[in-house]
Amino acid sequence: MKALLAELSRDAWLTYRESRARSLLPDVREIVDAVRAGGDGALRDLTLRFDQVDLTGRRLRVAKGEIAAAARSAPSAVRADLEAAYRRLLSFHAALEVDAYATSTQGVRARLELEPLRRVGIYAPAGRAPLVSSVLMIAAAARAAGVGQIALASPPGPGGDLSPYILLAAEVAGIEEIYRVGGAQSIAAFAFGTDEIAAVDKIAGPGNRYVAAAKREVYGAVDVDLVAGPSEVLVIADGAADPDLIAADLLAQAEHDPDAEVALLALEDGLVEAVRQEITSQGRGYAVALESLSHATACHEPRLAEAIAAADAWAAEHLELQVRDPSPFIGAVRAGSIFVGAKAPTALGDYVAGPSHVLPTGQGARAFSGLTKLHFLRTFTVTEVDRVDRDLYHLARRLAELEGLPLHARSLQLRVDRKWS
Repeated sequence: MKALLAELSRDAWLTYRESRARSLLPDVREIVDAVRAGGDGALRDLTLRFDQVDLTGRRLRVAKGEIAAAARSAPSAVRADLEAAYRRLLSFHAALEVDAYATSTQGVRARLELEPLRRVGIYAPAGRAPLVSSVLMIAAAARAAGVGQIALASPPGPGGDLSPYILLAAEVAGIEEIYRVGGAQSIAAFAFGTDEIAAVDKIAGPGNRYVAAAKREVYGAVDVDLVAGPSEVLVIADGAADPDLIAADLLAQAEHDPDAEVALLALEDGLVEAVRQEITSQGRGYAVALESLSHATACHEPRLAEAIAAADAWAAEHLELQVRDPSPFIGAVRAGSIFVGAKAPTALGDYVAGPSHVLPTGQGARAFSGLTKLHFLRTFTVTEVDRVDRDLYHLARRLAELEGLPLHARSLQLRVDRKWS
């Protein structure tokens, strides 16, 4: 599909979306197993193999002096911008109220408790660009949840050094534990631990297909945020929308990655062609964005109910509603994050709107949620019994017998038969 923003029928548009969403991740078991067995030595070998960086004789952990030097080298205006962004992100997550609760019925007191995860690992890619925003986004949610230890891993550049802006963002977020290792091997190190890198409870952060595959591979040994793919945006627009703004937003998401997924659902005739012309005009010279847009798609669907159903099936990471009346779509269309109106581009959410830009892709929004401080809290329950209620215990016993578990039934019956003081 070479034409920019190819227009498809509704059914073909959804079929194409399904085929793209089902793209297979690479097999990274060899990498994960190598790190699990070989530890730091394997990390150095794999870094040389994949990043062409020789870390022989160098500590994987970045020294405090390196972090401080990078922070000092950054323009003061850059630091001020990162600090302002981090404050906004932190305030959004801190305002989210999550409470424990308790119930008491038939002598049983049960309660739900929450506690922050103790140790989290953040992955910060630095391939096409150092994603300082991801460092701030994830750290803000984790800090708001009360996480005590946050470690960060990022692939080293030539000479083994990390991006100074990644280091500065980490310092702004109060992260002192930073490692010069990237890719699938860093995910394995966080999951299983090595001599130099202690294992974490959860791994969060965007990355390429190999990072996503590694997250999937280690899930269960450790928790992960999302197994996410390339960035996505779906713009729903009617005749009141400006084609130049739609094109700008599609191009903005397309520049993330040649595999980025961008789409337009037009409610009125002629809009697709108008946007296509704007893309051609605005996109000149932006090779990555144009490569991504070579497999972008559009659909003209004037019927509101059918458009809502199609958008819900698409289940976008980012959904823009550039329509006169967005209310029918909100709550009816599943998406990772929704941006309402021409003044709310996805790019604002990529940096400073407040909600995290770590979001489900590949139709994952049908079941998964974007990252918040909730992802860094674990729940546990506590059950206490003040008195043995015979009706309740007999109910439990009958269910145990129904399942063919006589020892469960006996455990319950003993409580009923005992004379409690």
